[in-house]
Amino acid sequence: MRTRQDLARIITVVVVLVVTAVGVAPNAWAEPEPNDTLAAATPTSVGVSGIPDATIHASGDVDFYRFEASQAGTYTIDVYDVAAAMGAMCVIPYRTDGTSMGIDCSGGNGRSNVLRTVEISLPGTYYFRVSTNYTGRSGTYKIRVLPSYSQGLTWDALGEPNGSIALSEQITVGTTSGRSRAIDPVPSSVAAASDDKDFYRFEASQAGTYTIDVYDVAAAMGAMCVIPYRTDGTSMGIDCSGGNGRSNVLRTVEISLPGTYYFRVSTNYTGRSGTYKIRVLPSYSQGLTWDALGEPNGTWDLARSLALAENHVAAIDAVPSTVAASDDDIDWYRFQTAAGSDYSVTTSSLASTLSGSPYLTVLDSAGSPVGASSSCATPWGICNSITFNSSLGGTYYASFRAGSNESGSYTVCATRSGTPCATRYNGYQPLTPARILDTRTGLGAPKAVLAPGQSLALQVGGRGGVPAAGAAAVVLNVTAVSPGAAGYVSVFPTGAAASTVSNLNFPAGVTIANQAIVKLGTGGKVTLTSSAKTNLLVDVGGFYPTTGGTFTALNPTRIVDTRSGLGAPQTRVNAGGTLAIQVLGRGGVPSSGVGSVALNVTTIAPAAGGYATVWPSGLPMPSTSSTNFRARTTVAAFVLVKVGADGRVLYSPSTSADVAIDVAGWFPTASDFVGTSPARILDSRSGVGTTVGAVPGGSVVTFKVLGVGGVPTTGVKAVSLNVTAAGPTATGWLTTYPSDVARPSTSTVNYLRGGATSNSILVKVGADGRVALYTSATSNLIADISGYVKTS
Repeated sequence: MRTRQDLARIITVVVVLVVTAVGVAPNAWAEPEPNDTLAAATPTSVGVSGIPDATIHASGDVDFYRFEASQAGTYTIDVYDVAAAMGAMCVIPYRTDGTSMGIDCSGGNGRSNVLRTVEISLPGTYYFRVSTNYTGRSGTYKIRVLPSYSQGLTWDALGEPNGSIALSEQITVGTTSGRSRAIDPVPSSVAAASDDKDFYRFEASQAGTYTIDVYDVAAAMGAMCVIPYRTDGTSMGIDCSGGNGRSNVLRTVEISLPGTYYFRVSTNYTGRSGTYKIRVLPSYSQGLTWDALGEPNGTWDLARSLALAENHVAAIDAVPSTVAASDDDIDWYRFQTAAGSDYSVTTSSLASTLSGSPYLTVLDSAGSPVGASSSCATPWGICNSITFNSSLGGTYYASFRAGSNESGSYTVCATRSGTPCATRYNGYQPLTPARILDTRTGLGAPKAVLAPGQSLALQVGGRGGVPAAGAAAVVLNVTAVSPGAAGYVSVFPTGAAASTVSNLNFPAGVTIANQAIVKLGTGGKVTLTSSAKTNLLVDVGGFYPTTGGTFTALNPTRIVDTRSGLGAPQTRVNAGGTLAIQVLGRGGVPSSGVGSVALNVTTIAPAAGGYATVWPSGLPMPSTSSTNFRARTTVAAFVLVKVGADGRVLYSPSTSADVAIDVAGWFPTASDFVGTSPARILDSRSGVGTTVGAVPGGSVVTFKVLGVGGVPTTGVKAVSLNVTAAGPTATGWLTTYPSDVARPSTSTVNYLRGGATSNSILVKVGADGRVALYTSATSNLIADISGYVKTS
């Protein structure tokens, strides 16, 4: 026997079927009244658009909606931007047969008043009712039905809507896969269930330890909270602390099975909003990568490896005032030990800014402390040193932190007792340019003009930032000052046979400079020889290490001379003509595996003033210059150039000239130096990279070098530039240097009034991704980029 309830349900279903058959005029952008029954349900499409202008009218009004579930899965009914006067809202979903799936009057966050998840097993038409949770309330709201992330949900630029697991945004595991996101503010005009909460998901490809890193949190937000969830959606516990440095929260998650895992990010305080960044990091055993200073290494599981007996230069990072940090930066390291042996961990060479009480701790492979030190008797020397016996063997750990609100560089080393620590450099080491020779003042050599044919052995190792040991080659800028006659300077390793090629060519009475990469010879010295009477200046800009470097310096060897027919036809290169130069397999350069070469290109007796361009074969000629010259004046230019696929580089002068080319070294294809097609990134004549107009004498221009001309936006420590003074109003010089240091007393280009004079430089990049260029006289300034040095 049927009850009254059964009969009522049958009648409701019949009405629904009749109305569905007859059809209700669809309107995806408005909520027509009356829609206060299932039969009169307003249709809405599945997606982020929904119905943006719905209203609960007089007391007792309810609104019914229907949507088509095209497939089985999870759908979310989102009631959002609810007028503040209405307060909490209620949602009741109904199955295709009109039976209720239960009421929900809570569960929203941010601008969402209710986020009701509906599990649907069969495709079809589903319904839901929206009403207020309080009598006598009325007002506007918005409504939408969202598919789950696996059913084609789309998000906006800040990852919204992502207010539930079903709406979670995908994060790729890795150091560089972070996202910039925000806890959205909730306007006072909106009745919100709670502050905004953001959900994310990541794929754990293997069992292991993963770290959820919430960093660069806007200071106004304060502490953040993270809740990880297992694949079945169960919580793994909340964490509202545990970050350090720029990381507000570093939540470690132990995962036993591969799969999809989730986490929620929110503030720890009500009413807060602002931006943050989020990433999921694998542990060091799962392929974590670090930057040049070893970050991120803020936990045991992110610890960076220390090779025994090698000094590692690192830094306690500053935490900007714009960032809400849980604690000052802490650096973690790990190293391998043999059971029963004695080891020591030492921090030294602390920056003067680390003047408080830095703290070093060592833990054994079980995580138990074996020693701690917080005594800094000599803040700028060896600060902390812990010696211990490895009773367990295996991987030991060390953590280092500074005093409160301190930051700066330091050196750390782990070594077996009795083995001294040594510095190991990773690739090219750019320096702030420093003058190490000036024969006019007696700096680096006796105060005397070099006589024709005289040689000078210059000590480079241990000066200007170059280490006394461990440097294989140096980048020098060599300047001839007021030579007594036309001539040239050769630079070569001390102890090697005297060079027969030139690094710098000069006319009588003209001060001129050129860059060179030179192998260090006996005792860390290089030898300079001048064919004419002159004073000499030498500035050092960086060095290549004996180990960990990727540049092979050669004794300079001539591979092209059009005057004699060496390596090219015995004829001048025509104006606008192109000379293809085979560099692989010649002058000590291997026949394969070479990415770029270091060349000294000398343009000889050009018919008129102009310029020449050197670039990789196989590419169009760029609108740049590698050297600038005056009529009938022989000028040498140092060039770092990428090698074309056929093993060649190309040379083209703007006017007819002879050319001689010497090779000074090469970089392998897998190198920290990456050659690019030359590109102009600064030209004050046209406003490229700066404002239009000549730069006044005594002024500095800083210009962007990252993210332009084929250079990445991050991961770059130096760039190869050709800088030019064009049309200077008086004799003077240019100085090129990192944008974040004081201008050094060095020169890159020396110029005469009028014309154009250029020189190449491999210059360190400032912390802001820029380089500074100073001119002593009013001049237009030009910079072309031809490559960069990676941080690792």
